This record gives sequence, C-alpha cells and structure tokens, in this order.
Amino acid sequence: MERARINGLEDGRRKLAAAKAAGTRLSLESLEDGALSGGAEWFAAIERALRAEFPDTLGEMILDCGDCPGTALGALRTGLKTIAYSGPERARMEDAAATSGAKLAEARS
Repeated sequence: MERARINGLEDGRRKLAAAKAAGTRLSLESLEDGALSGGAEWFAAIERALRAEFPDTLGEMILDCGDCPGTALGALRTGLKTIAYSGPERARMEDAAATSGAKLAEARS
C-alpha cells in the first residue's frame, strides 16, 4: 500500500480524494517528527475525521514520533495504532506498542 506524508486535515483530504478517484487505498503519515509539533491528540482527531470521510480509502495513519521515547509512549497511550519511531531501544518500544494493541512502522525520510 502506498504511503504519503500529510501536514494536516486538508492535505489528508486532498490526498485521499485523489486515491479514491484512482481506486486505491492510501496510508498517511505525519510530517517528520510530527508528534513533536502537532501532538498525538491532534493526529488522532485528524484520523477520526478522515476515517469518517474515507473509510474504504484510508489505510494506516502513522504518527512520526522521531527518536523521542516519551513522545512515542504518549502516542500509544492516546490510542494510536501505528507510530513511527527511530529512537533507542526499539525492541522495548515494539513490546510497548504490542501491549497497547499497536505497532511500530519504519520512519520515512
């Protein structure tokens, strides 16, 4: 499944509308280190809105947490199901994600 970075709700809508017109599904990822600027609650609100509008087009929503373990754990506590994390002790973060019913994705540059 293709993945695209978004910088907010309207950008996500545009990219998903194009994917829907093309008959494809699309996963969306925040900008690099998006969790540090927008936060997990902001991203979760975007996900809820986009899932309601594009239920058959939207794949995964991935919040880029950079290399900050505290931010990544906060995103998991928010209930996000997929985060990108490039920090230390990745195996421990994968365990924390699995315990939360979530998973880690590879961060893209």
